[in-house]
Amino acid sequence: MLEVLAQRRDVLGDKHPDTIASMESLALTYHAQKRYEEAERMMLEVLAQRRDLLGDKHPSTIKSMESLALIYQDQKRYEEAEKIIVEVLALRRDVLGNKHPDTIASMAWIAIIYHAQGRYIEAERIKLEVLALRRDVLGDKHRDTIKSMAMLARTYRAQGRHEEAEKIELEVQALRRDVLGDKHPDTITSMASMENSANDRNPQEKATEADKVSLSSFSDRKLYVRSSDGHANDEPDAQSVGTGGEKVSTSGRNDHKESKGRWEIKRTSFDDLDEPSRKPWLPNLQKVAEAEPKPRRRAKSR
Repeated sequence: MLEVLAQRRDVLGDKHPDTIASMESLALTYHAQKRYEEAERMMLEVLAQRRDLLGDKHPSTIKSMESLALIYQDQKRYEEAEKIIVEVLALRRDVLGNKHPDTIASMAWIAIIYHAQGRYIEAERIKLEVLALRRDVLGDKHRDTIKSMAMLARTYRAQGRHEEAEKIELEVQALRRDVLGDKHPDTITSMASMENSANDRNPQEKATEADKVSLSSFSDRKLYVRSSDGHANDEPDAQSVGTGGEKVSTSGRNDHKESKGRWEIKRTSFDDLDEPSRKPWLPNLQKVAEAEPKPRRRAKSR
């Protein structure tokens, strides 16, 4: 990757789109390796180049802003991440409108940052707005709408509002069973979230019907996730937003993992499982890879 970047700088110059794409790819690699200082320095350069060449409102510029915000977020530099995402939201409202899915996703991201900072009232307000927009734009049974419900339940749970959280979690579970089936990872996540809610209450409290469903379904409480060999992980990240990426929260309850081939089995407290994955660098990295020049085939001689 470093060699490709050096060659493109030499042949194409620093401001060629392909050179900038290689810089971005390298920054994303540094980020994935948790080499945050190098990732930040490179992404700042990418962002500056794209602002200069493409302008503030170009999709590639905005994606670079998101990638930089995520670098800050993963270091728990929430104020800096918030500042960027607020700017991203304003740009998307201006370019795409209030009801575009990308605009709504930026709102959801701000709510995640607020939640990670313990600003639950502000997080709740935005999550309610996001949920209303997604119901209007996408419908009640869309995966993003259901995920917004789960995120709202998590904020209620963080405030000790367990009855409100449980009511939403039951609805989320019913919707996911109806739309995705019992064995889909999202459905299993909902069941795990209800178990977590039950554990958060007084352990002597009489189990509700929701608890009975959850606890019976999770007697073994094993969650299968892909390991870090390049395969996607369906779990959200408890660190990068206080969630948001692809790791499991470990609060000390039943935290255990063992390797099993390409897969890991993790026992977890199931905290943060319903937060969305905010890893814009994953699709970006794929796009960069797809944009890499491919060797030309020689024409067959007749």
